[in-house]
Amino acid sequence: MITIPNLLLIAGTGTKSGKTTMACKIIRQFSELKITAIKITPHFHETTPGLLPVFEKSGYAVYKESERTGFKDTSRMLEAGAENVFLQRCGTISFLKHSMK
Repeated sequence: MITIPNLLLIAGTGTKSGKTTMACKIIRQFSELKITAIKITPHFHETTPGLLPVFEKSGYAVYKESERTGFKDTSRMLEAGAENVFLQRCGTISFLKHSMK
């Protein structure tokens, strides 16, 4: 079993439900804790400016957000005070395959 202290997961299946807004409020409230935020998505749209590749394979990728201004969820979390923000793109099968290593 993997233990991760102080982990908060905000999840939902729909858009415009307030997930990122809630995450940003929590990040602002507890910014002194040096929070690392991770957005997980199954969508593989074109990579936008500010996303720096950390790991890329077919069906699975991790990027580090470097852009504090902007409309992206990852930019909003960085602007809210997160120390680091990552975007993980993965399909269900790819996630399971890579997480079992």
